[in-house]
Amino acid sequence: MEKSLDSHLDDIMSEHGVIGVLCSDQQGLALSAKGTANPIHAGLISSLAEDAKKLDPNTTPVICLESDA
Repeated sequence: MEKSLDSHLDDIMSEHGVIGVLCSDQQGLALSAKGTANPIHAGLISSLAEDAKKLDPNTTPVICLESDA
């Protein structure tokens, strides 16, 4: 499974403009991170996803953070 996850994260990292990607479980435990994504932020990102899911329970939330930095 880990190899498959890494393969998916590599695919995401190859997209234009992507500089980091983080994958976590439902409890906020970081499963993998690539690029500038820091695994220490996994809990915060999971919390954002849980709140986003409350807005539309019928879809899976995707969190995209943008920065000029």
